[in-house]
Amino acid sequence: MQDTQDTHIQWLLGNICNYNCWYCPDHLHSNDTRLYSDESLADSIRYVANELRAVGRDARIEFVGGEPTLHEGIITGLSSTGSNRPGGNRLTTNGSASLEWYQDNYVYFSHIEISYHVPWANLQHIVETVNYLKTLEEGPSVEVLVHASNADAHWSRAIDEYEQLIDLGIDARIKLLYSNFTRGNQYMPYKNYQLKYYYETIGEVFNPKATTVVDPTGYIPTRRQRNMFTEETVQGSNMLRQNKMCNAGIDQLVVWKNGEVFRGYCKAGGSLGNVIKRTFNVPKESIECPFDLCKNGFDRGNSFT
Repeated sequence: MQDTQDTHIQWLLGNICNYNCWYCPDHLHSNDTRLYSDESLADSIRYVANELRAVGRDARIEFVGGEPTLHEGIITGLSSTGSNRPGGNRLTTNGSASLEWYQDNYVYFSHIEISYHVPWANLQHIVETVNYLKTLEEGPSVEVLVHASNADAHWSRAIDEYEQLIDLGIDARIKLLYSNFTRGNQYMPYKNYQLKYYYETIGEVFNPKATTVVDPTGYIPTRRQRNMFTEETVQGSNMLRQNKMCNAGIDQLVVWKNGEVFRGYCKAGGSLGNVIKRTFNVPKESIECPFDLCKNGFDRGNSFT
């Protein structure tokens, strides 16, 4: 029997969310876009998995929202795909689902990323959930990203709870936020004391001297900037197109909120069909890249390790 290969899929689930974070764009949590019923979502997951399996590939799906755990169709779909590696999927969540939910469903995920949002997050619940997942011999890897804005009061509380997580042995990191998320991804104008603390947590020394690329914080290392690149600043980087052919669409796919499937966020080559309407066509060959510069990490085929 021939071994199958993976196709990584990032699946956008609309904006249904039980949090209302002020720094999150309305279109990501306004609770007005439930494009899938649970039955439709489960059926779409099965459909995509089967279409890929027919050409010798396994679907490995990352679910993002909104809040993915509010969609029961995820688990119904994954549990019926018949995949021989059901744990190859990834979940990006705010961690609010009950401990029982994780006890019942952890087997479907190889990695769980918990976005910790103050003041919405329940510290005790997050700690209990992570500690449970850490006890599992074959459970998913898990990390907590503490979202900290540049507002002094919000920053202070976020850092306090981040330090509590670290003291309790939780794998936690600080996540800087963007002032124009989804429209350029420029960081909020963080203050020097905030940046100094942040870079200390990642083992780097803060240098307030501005980089060659204009950036509102005064210091964002080139390797950490997003959608702020020029050809001159990324020479030798894998973000610069090295050849004309791209495996986006074979190694990876993006399922848009309306069910439309694209090779990547760049939408090169146009729509590949719709999972809800069952018109999805699996690409058979690489595509010639129409761009000089690839700015999206997922479009560059990042793996879910």
